[in-house]
Amino acid sequence: MEWHISSTRISVNPQTTVHFSQMWVCKKRTNLNLALKWKGLSVKFAPEWIYTENKQPSSFDLDPGDGNYMARYYMYIVNKIDMYPRFGDSSIKRFNLGQSSIKYSYKHFQFGISAENLWWGPSTRNALVMSSNAQGFPHLSLNTFKPAQTPVGGFEGQVIYGQLSNVKFDFPDNPRMRSIWQGGIAQKRNLIRSLYGYTINWQPKWTKKFFCWSCNDQSAISGFC
Repeated sequence: MEWHISSTRISVNPQTTVHFSQMWVCKKRTNLNLALKWKGLSVKFAPEWIYTENKQPSSFDLDPGDGNYMARYYMYIVNKIDMYPRFGDSSIKRFNLGQSSIKYSYKHFQFGISAENLWWGPSTRNALVMSSNAQGFPHLSLNTFKPAQTPVGGFEGQVIYGQLSNVKFDFPDNPRMRSIWQGGIAQKRNLIRSLYGYTINWQPKWTKKFFCWSCNDQSAISGFC
């Protein structure tokens, strides 16, 4: 059995800080790590408590007379992605499951349910598909925890099925942007976003330090207005 408690305080807004929201000014993260292993079963309880001041950032700077610029904002930003500079209008105090998981291992394989971050992509600092720049999401996982050796080389992989939650706040600039272009912002639906995907890594036995990598993830959306 292992346990660990840590706390981190940051007074800037680094967008690459692990597990933090993109909030402004003071941030603090406190986490507990309790791990238990018995035969093939491993249980990790690693919740996090997050605090951020969430102060008002500068608003979106635009020129309403620039038609091309406005079209880009409405069509390619606000109606396509939840790129929030601020979540709500008060400080955020939030408890989540963090890196908690329950897993069972057998030979080269592992199955479990987890809220851990996933790192998918052939990169050391910035993964191409999923990384630790944001909070993890609840998911089921079937994966290898060490390479499975075959006559053509070693294989590693992971298959996941998870669920993503919606943003519960309205975009801060929406009232002003709706006054500029009435009806320009599409109504967001209350959706259940299911995510499923896989990643496969192959290291040919005939080469050293050479890997072939394949990955795919898709979303299934259902919900109501």
